[in-house]
Amino acid sequence: LPDGKKCFKCPTDATGNGTNAWRDPKDSSKCMECPRIEATIDTHMVYSTEEEQCVCPAASSLPDGVTCVSPSESVSQLESQYNINMDSREDMTFYYPEGSARTSRTFASLVLRDELGSAGQLCSRKGDRQACNMVANMCVMQQYEPDSAACKLYQALAGERVNVLQYHEAALNPEVDWAFSMPWLYYNDNPEAYTKRDDVTTEVSFNKQEYASASVSDLVYVLSAY
Repeated sequence: LPDGKKCFKCPTDATGNGTNAWRDPKDSSKCMECPRIEATIDTHMVYSTEEEQCVCPAASSLPDGVTCVSPSESVSQLESQYNINMDSREDMTFYYPEGSARTSRTFASLVLRDELGSAGQLCSRKGDRQACNMVANMCVMQQYEPDSAACKLYQALAGERVNVLQYHEAALNPEVDWAFSMPWLYYNDNPEAYTKRDDVTTEVSFNKQEYASASVSDLVYVLSAY
């Protein structure tokens, strides 16, 4: 080992039934941690060297009343529920100009591989805002590419949750396909259908407003010079 370096073992989980961490394939000096199992405080999935991914621990090591769904099971359930293919979910493709043409490179993302299914399940079953935001952020990571697994899953979830009753639904004008508990990533109509609307009831102002004024809130801009 180089001077100043030493080898250490990645930590085991609290039950001692396996490891919940593995070596980062891109940096062997770091340990990657398996995700915490939903509805638990300190119980994590364990890393399987055979499958090269996080899997559920033995049922006997789970707290009473807690079930664990592995990432692969989550993906299979989502594929069946929403009729989408998520086989290539870990592929991240970046497009960039090269001369007068456009080229691309594709990388494998452990985050997309291991987290997309779990986040999608939690967003689908409970409308968990953090999980729904994770799915949306993964779609953004895919540069909004509609054929990517993350964006297909986002569109499926958004389409399902757009009809969920919202406390502010009566104030939304026009109807904008804003899905409850999910960020709004796509315009479903031509952008001009939104930019030229004159019936939007929400108003904002650059100036300080009196209490109970017609404007919803102030827009505060902070400018910095470098």
